Amino acid sequence: MKIAASMNSKAGCTPVTAPQPVYVHPNERQSAVSLADGSDCAEENLLFAREELASDIASILKGDEYSAEALAHLFIILRGAMAGGLEGINRASETLGAAVELTFAHSRAHGAALRLYLLAQEGRLKAEDEPVRLIGAAIERSTGGARG
Repeated sequence: MKIAASMNSKAGCTPVTAPQPVYVHPNERQSAVSLADGSDCAEENLLFAREELASDIASILKGDEYSAEALAHLFIILRGAMAGGLEGINRASETLGAAVELTFAHSRAHGAALRLYLLAQEGRLKAEDEPVRLIGAAIERSTGGARG
């Protein structure tokens, strides 16, 4: 008898949260990445449902006793996907991109942007300090006019 981590999640998605032990026959091969069609994560080409990824990122950033295991599990899933060839590499890349977007909500930059936005909505900023104008100018300087 072999015990392995279950990938308990929506069809086609692999969670980062704590795996549950399940019985696996020794002759059965488990795929590191499920590529089932019709799931929310398959539509975005992610390894995880966006909501699960957001929840797991919040959990990891809390720094509690489960954070290290959640982070290690995330790394293992990403590594397995990349070892699975081009499709897995693409899904891992898309998942990492989504993770960066979701992590932004926990960043100091997000907090500062929110404070600036609120000041603008309250009418407490000069026109040149409006958030879109400031951010747009910084992007323009950094990219030399190339928009992405």
